[in-house]
Amino acid sequence: MDEHLLEVYLINTARHTEETPVAEWVSLPTDAETMKAVFERLGVDGSDTE
Repeated sequence: MDEHLLEVYLINTARHTEETPVAEWVSLPTDAETMKAVFERLGVDGSDTE
């Protein structure tokens, strides 16, 4: 049986355009290191609180 029970599609809406999508599928459950790498690739650093 597959260990991943759920997949989510994360989008950085501040940088996402039709021509240049900034999004990635992530399988859950996952760990903090994987999420940190995904956020870095998406350009999410926590500084934009809006």
